Amino acid sequence: MVLVRDPMKVTKNAILTGSRILTLYKTEQRLLLNFITSARITHKLSIMETEKITSVLHSVFGGADKRDWEQVEKAFAPQVIYDYTSMAGGQPLVLQPQEIIRMWKQLLPGFDKTAHHIADFDITIQGDTATARFTGHASHLIADAEWIVEGNYEVALEKNAAIWQITAFKFNLQNQGGDLQLPQKAMARVAG
Repeated sequence: MVLVRDPMKVTKNAILTGSRILTLYKTEQRLLLNFITSARITHKLSIMETEKITSVLHSVFGGADKRDWEQVEKAFAPQVIYDYTSMAGGQPLVLQPQEIIRMWKQLLPGFDKTAHHIADFDITIQGDTATARFTGHASHLIADAEWIVEGNYEVALEKNAAIWQITAFKFNLQNQGGDLQLPQKAMARVAG
């Protein structure tokens, strides 16, 4: 026995199946387009947030070099875990921005010039918190004498009212060079 199908039925079923496939394809295409658009928006927002964070980090070091303490203060949250133990020993401290600036004012103005350079940023953002790791190189000058400090930083930030601020600031010393007595000379100049 040979089964013969009605050619009209086969064509009709193929058209129905084809239109279902086409509808399904269009739905998947819309979902994929929405996903890509969402990913692009998320990526653009992520890039924008990363730029805001690097701007905050640059403002700390640029502000310190210009002795613009107001600029430095704005970059820090009201409480900061401050860790320079790799350079100065002791324990990490919980400080207010004014206390950090007070410490820096005892040293940095004693130099004729300072130049802090930061680079190689690795920033991770999760909602309203972020971590940033980067390298740092600082030159401190009095006349022709220079003290060089190199290391890397581990920084935590939090976004408050659309503004990123530093909540933890850790320096990991890797190398010092030049005139290692220059910091004492600078502090003596400040104390005056």
